[in-house]
Amino acid sequence: MIERISGLSLLVEDSVASRRLFESTLGFKTLVTNQNTFLGSRETLMYSGNSTYLRLLEPVHDKTTLPCFVQSTNPGPCIISFDTDDYKEALDRFTSCGIHPVDVPDESVGSFALFKHEDLNNVLMEVRQSGCIGPETKAGESGRTMRTIGLRQVAILVNDIESAIAKWSALFQTEVTNRFETSFTDLDIAILPVGDRSTFIELAHPKSVDSSAAKFLRRHGSGIYLAIYEIRDSLAVDALLLNEGVDFTTSRKTTNYTDMGFNSIWIHPKFMHGMFVQLSEVLTANNPWPPAGGNWF
Repeated sequence: MIERISGLSLLVEDSVASRRLFESTLGFKTLVTNQNTFLGSRETLMYSGNSTYLRLLEPVHDKTTLPCFVQSTNPGPCIISFDTDDYKEALDRFTSCGIHPVDVPDESVGSFALFKHEDLNNVLMEVRQSGCIGPETKAGESGRTMRTIGLRQVAILVNDIESAIAKWSALFQTEVTNRFETSFTDLDIAILPVGDRSTFIELAHPKSVDSSAAKFLRRHGSGIYLAIYEIRDSLAVDALLLNEGVDFTTSRKTTNYTDMGFNSIWIHPKFMHGMFVQLSEVLTANNPWPPAGGNWF
């Protein structure tokens, strides 16, 4: 079974600058930097809390060194990583749904594979055996002063939300636990829990042609749109970001994004080197993740 989302990979132009940005802005911890020969990139692994990770991928020379299934990707989020408690069963599940690996490196047999399919909105997905990233977890947990609790939700922008719901639900053997529209973001949104229900997939479709999401969809096509991290104190983070000159928006300044059980901060992707980031504080004690609805847990 796919257990959870364990991380995101971000294609960047300068991994050193991006590492410093995520360290200073979100408090992520750098664990290791090495050469990823399979992905043709310099790889920096960062810890974002609760056994979730951000992997920065900088092409060794230029984008031609990347595998063909990554070359067409613009700077920004390019891979969602999922943990599974049974790697073979997960691969069988994907292939039985008509989703076949784009590549399985020889050295990874029994540990991870990459999938990409137009029926899943061309999202590049990495499926890993749980525990593949072991020692780094302990390193990340020790003595951290992080602003995020961990990665909670990944939003995928889609052209046809009903079709996307059907495909993602079937593959991950899940169902929509919350469906809502927000005039602030001008999106029709569906939330699907993944595996152990500690992380979530958000499918989002623009309701108008003039919204920023609609423009993104026309420019880049369907794919990863937003990374949502849980935080403890949005007021404190708000003040820190303001003091540091970060380009952000807060839900407390929007009249139609209130009384939803959580406060959110959005950091512009241009500031975060291509990654649109949402930081959300849960405001209620009886629901561990209100975006997923009131009865999912």
